[in-house]
Amino acid sequence: MSSLSVGVRESSREAIDGVGSDIYVVPDSLNPLLLDLQRFDSGWAVIREIENSPFPPSHISPRLRDTLFYGEGEDMGEVITHGVTPGAENHFNQFKVLDGRWFSHENDPVREDHLAGITINRSTFTLEVMISEEFSKQNKIGMGDTISISVRMTSKDPMDFKVKGVYIDTLSQRSSSIMLHLGELQFMKGLLDKDSMTEILLAYPPGTDLETVVEWADSEQFVFRDIVDLYTRGSFLSELYKFTTILDGFSAIVISVTFVVCLIFTSTIFMISTKERTVELSVLRAIGFSPGKIFLIVIQNSLLYYIAGGLIGIILGITMNYGLNVFLQDFFQGLPSTFEPFRVDIVIIGWTLFSILVLAMVSGLLPAVISARRSPIEAIRRDI
Repeated sequence: MSSLSVGVRESSREAIDGVGSDIYVVPDSLNPLLLDLQRFDSGWAVIREIENSPFPPSHISPRLRDTLFYGEGEDMGEVITHGVTPGAENHFNQFKVLDGRWFSHENDPVREDHLAGITINRSTFTLEVMISEEFSKQNKIGMGDTISISVRMTSKDPMDFKVKGVYIDTLSQRSSSIMLHLGELQFMKGLLDKDSMTEILLAYPPGTDLETVVEWADSEQFVFRDIVDLYTRGSFLSELYKFTTILDGFSAIVISVTFVVCLIFTSTIFMISTKERTVELSVLRAIGFSPGKIFLIVIQNSLLYYIAGGLIGIILGITMNYGLNVFLQDFFQGLPSTFEPFRVDIVIIGWTLFSILVLAMVSGLLPAVISARRSPIEAIRRDI
C-alpha cells in the first residue's frame, strides 16, 4: 500500500507537470478526478474576465472534451474528442506532435465568425484533425489521411476531416482520441451559444504569486466565482493526494499490527530455537565463551534470519510492483504509459531495513538474555 501511495502521488505529479499549466479553471466544486465528466457554460465570458483582471495570464488555453463518432455507416465508432484553440495550445505541453505537423490554422475561424455575427456553414470549417498515436495504431490511419466524423452514430451526413498530424497526450498516452478546433467541436455539438468548456488552462510569467490570483478569484471582484474554481498545480495535486493520505493512514495501521504480530511470533520461534540449542550453547559456555559472546551469538542468528527474510521480501515486493504495473497498464488503456501506480521508494526500503533490525534485536533479546544467564552445568544436567 505504501508503494501504491508513492506511485499514485509521483505519477500524478509528473503527469500534471507535463501539461505545463500554472492554474486550472474548472467547474465549481469539481473534484479533479472528475475533470472530464463536467463542464461549465459562459466559458469565453470567464476568459475575458480573467484577461481583464489585475493579474492577466500570459497565455490562455480554453478546452472542451466531448464525444464524436468516426467511420461510415454501421461501422462508426465512438471517440474522445479534445476541442482546443491551436494558437493558444502551443504554449502548453500536454499534446506533443509525433508525426506530421500541428494544425495549419492557428486561429479558430468558426469561433471568430460566431463572435462577429457571421452565419456559420461548412465553408467556415478548417476540417483539420489531429489524432492520437493510439487512435492511429488502432485504425491504421496516419498523417494525410481523411476520416469521416459525425455527432451521432446514426447521422447520414458525416464531415470529412484531413489528418494533419499524430500526437501523444501527456495525461493519457494510451487513450484513443482526436483533437479538433474548439469552435468546430462546439458547433457540431450545438454548444457555440453556451460556450461550454471542461477547463481553461492559464500560464503566468515566472515569479507570479499564483496564490494571490486564486484569492482574487474567490473574492467578489471575480464575477464568475460561483460557477468556476481556480486550482494551482499544487492545490490540484493536493486534491488528488487526499486519496494517497488515506492509503498512508491505512498502511500505518497495517504496518503497526504486522510489527506486533511479527514480534510475538518471531520471539516465540527464537525462544524455541534457543531451547533446542541449550546443550550447544552450554558447551560453548563450558569451554570458555563468556555470557556476552553467547548473547551476541543468539542476536546474530536473529539478525541473519531477519535480514535474509527482509531481502527476500523486498525482492518479492519489487517484482510484484512491476507485475501489477504491467497488469494495470494493459487493463486500463487510458493510463499514460509512464504512469506507475506502484513504485519502490528508497525511503520506504530504508524504513523497512531499519524495522527489520529493530525487530531482530527485540525479538532475539529475551532468548539471548536467557541463554547468556543460564548456568552451563544446570542446562546440561536438565537436558540429560
